[in-house]
Amino acid sequence: MELNFFTKFLTTPWLRWLFWFLVTILNFYAFVQDPTRFSTLYDYGIPNKWFVYISRMLTFTLDIVTFIGLWLTIPFIDNIPLYWFIPLIIVGFGIISQITVDSDVYSKTKDGAFNPPPNYLWSKNKRVILFAVIMFLNIFIFLQFYIASGVSSAPGNQKTSVINRFVVNRFGGLKSENYIGFLAEWLGLIAFLFDAEMLGVQYKYTPCMYNLPDSWNV
Repeated sequence: MELNFFTKFLTTPWLRWLFWFLVTILNFYAFVQDPTRFSTLYDYGIPNKWFVYISRMLTFTLDIVTFIGLWLTIPFIDNIPLYWFIPLIIVGFGIISQITVDSDVYSKTKDGAFNPPPNYLWSKNKRVILFAVIMFLNIFIFLQFYIASGVSSAPGNQKTSVINRFVVNRFGGLKSENYIGFLAEWLGLIAFLFDAEMLGVQYKYTPCMYNLPDSWNV
C-alpha cells in the first residue's frame, strides 16, 4: 500500500505509541469516573460493582494485547529485558482491583435523604465526551495497525475465499512475521464493543436506573 503524507504521519511510531498511552490512561480515568460502579443493583447476575470491575479488567487486557503488538514491531527503546513490562501489567491489574475494593456502594433511600456523589465525579456531559474520545482513539489505533500492516501479499496467501480476503490476509496476514500485530488488531475489535457499550451507558445514565440517590443526577 502506497502511503501519502497523511497515512505516513498517522503511522509514525511516536504517534502510534502516543495514541496507545492516551487511550490506556483515559481508560483508567474513565473507570474512576463511571458512577455505575457504585451501584448496588445486579447486572448479568452479579453486583454491578463487580460487573464493571470485570469489564475494566478485560479492557485493560485488550490494551495489553495492543501494547505487545506495538512493542514487538516498533519498540520505543532498545537494550532492556524482553519482558520488562510484566511488573507494570501486574501493577495495572492491581490498581483496578484496589479502586474496586475501596469503592463504597450507594443506594436510593426511601426517605429521599441527600447523599451527594464523590466530589471528583464529572458531570454526565463530560463523561460522555471522555468515553467518546476513548472510542475515537481506538478507531485511530485500528486504522494505524491496518495501514502499517497492510494486506498480505506473500505467495500462497492470495486465496479468494471471503474469510481469507477479509480476515486471514488482513493486517499483514496470519502467517506473516507480524502475526502478533495481526492477532492484536483483530482482538482489538472487541474493544469497540466495550467502547460502544460504555458510551451508551454514560449517555443513557440516570440515577434511578442504578438505584443511586437522586443527588447523583449530575
